[in-house]
Amino acid sequence: MLFLATLDGQGNENCSYKGGEPRFIRVLDDQTIAVPRYDGNGMFLSAGNMIGTRSVGLLFIDFVEQRRMRLNGGPCTGVTR
Repeated sequence: MLFLATLDGQGNENCSYKGGEPRFIRVLDDQTIAVPRYDGNGMFLSAGNMIGTRSVGLLFIDFVEQRRMRLNGGPCTGVTR
């Protein structure tokens, strides 16, 4: 599971929970990960914000192993609706 934080064009923050089967996040190379885009409520806030501002913060939490990892970065590329 992870929490995904984005900014909209006016600088307003949005944070949402993302979860899935083990390994639902894929490491593509040294600097790139792939996060599935779920339509959810159809508002496209996460994907829309990443398209607009190209910035993202991710907080991965493993409650079983009691570990966490933060990834902050941009630009977000390859984001589609």
